[in-house]
Amino acid sequence: MFIKYSNFDLVCEFTEINEKVGLIPNSNPLHLSLVFEVPTGKILGAQAIGKGNADKRIDVIATLITMGEH
Repeated sequence: MFIKYSNFDLVCEFTEINEKVGLIPNSNPLHLSLVFEVPTGKILGAQAIGKGNADKRIDVIATLITMGEH
């Protein structure tokens, strides 16, 4: 989804992935939303919902945002 917000061109991507490798039993779905700037690709925000390690995925993304990486 492309969004024009003030002076930013944003893209919001939604995806559903497995929290673990598919070979591991009891793998649960993880819903991830990522917002980034176009054309730089700089990450502006993220949301993750799932039974397992959603918090760990958000921690990694938060670290990238804090460091200013993209």
